[in-house]
Order: sequence, then C-alpha cells, then structure tokens
Amino acid sequence: DKMENPLSTHADHYETNRAYGTAAYSKGQVLLAQLGYVIGEDVRDAALLEYFNTWKFKHPNPNDFKRVMEMESGLELDWYFQYFVNSTHSIDYGISEIIGAEGKTNVTLEKVGYMPMPLDVVVTLKNGEQHCFNIALTMMRGNKEAPEGYDQFTILSDWPWTNPTYSFEIPFDISEVASISIDPLEGMADIDRSNNTVELPEGVQAFIR
Repeated sequence: DKMENPLSTHADHYETNRAYGTAAYSKGQVLLAQLGYVIGEDVRDAALLEYFNTWKFKHPNPNDFKRVMEMESGLELDWYFQYFVNSTHSIDYGISEIIGAEGKTNVTLEKVGYMPMPLDVVVTLKNGEQHCFNIALTMMRGNKEAPEGYDQFTILSDWPWTNPTYSFEIPFDISEVASISIDPLEGMADIDRSNNTVELPEGVQAFIR
C-alpha cells in the first residue's frame, strides 16, 4: 500500500510523499496518544517526564524511549512498538456474540485486524451504571491501572494474541444490559468502529453478528 509505509522507514525511502507525511505528521502522534490507552494516560505522562529528565541534552534512540515506558508502566511493550513502528498492520476488533444465560451474559469478541491490542470493554446497564472489563495481552505481562469514571473495573484473563476470538462472562442478566462497547472513549486506532458497540433492546436474549 503506497499510502502507508512503516514508521521506521528512512525519510528518503518512502514510496510516496503522502506516505511520508502520514508517518511524519500523523502516525507518531497516534502512537503516543494510543500509548496512553495501553498503559494509562497518567502513567504515560509521567513516563514522558522521566524520559525528558533522563535523556535531555543526550542522544537517545527509539529503544531508550521504549525502555522508559516499560520501566514506568511495569509492562512489556516490545509488541506495541514492533507492530506500530515496524509494520502497517491495522487494528480492528468487534463484538461477535452476546448470549443471555441464567442471570449472566456471555460475550464473544473477535480480532478482525492483524495488530493485537489490550481492550477496555464497557458494559452500560439500564440503571446507568458503567462497568469496565480490561483484557490485557499475554505478552504484556500485566495490566494497566484502573481508569477513573467507572463504577467497577474488572481485570479478565489475558488474550493470547494468536487466538481470533475471546469469550468472557459478565455477572448481569442480559435484561439489565443496555449496551456493550469496545473502547467507547476511542483511545485505540480501530479502523472500523461499526462493530465495536451493540445496543440491546428490551426483551432480547441473544445477539449474533
């Protein structure tokens, strides 16, 4: 795709001027903004200050930046920089199935794009409560801190990046659930958000995409 080349491409080796402009002026900004989604915005901001204080007036390389982000967050981030800097793989997740089951609800997610990401899945109940379920990647070796603003933050088991689907159970009857959404705050560069949210009308017992 001549519209995009890996962010690691040398400036005079991009296939088109547009591909260079996208990388130089847009994708780097997305990388940093999305990093806040992966490790938490407060942690990212603290890591940026640490990076500045550690490397001011010196000559850091990209690995030095990654190392500071890992030290501050306590998470493995090789996978993030490998995919986002050295490839053009896209991010696309979706909700494929919601099934009511004896006072609980089973949810199945699918990885449509090739780049893996941790997920925040937000369940909004009909009483207005919002519950965030965090799914880390196995290769992160940990989870980010709980973001503010949710009635409950629950850490689920990790998603092995090679698995195309992931299923989990939420402790609410499907009749209590108003909607389920992947990354409703849009912190992730998902290329197709049409499959990220499912609204559940009254009386529904199952949703299958």
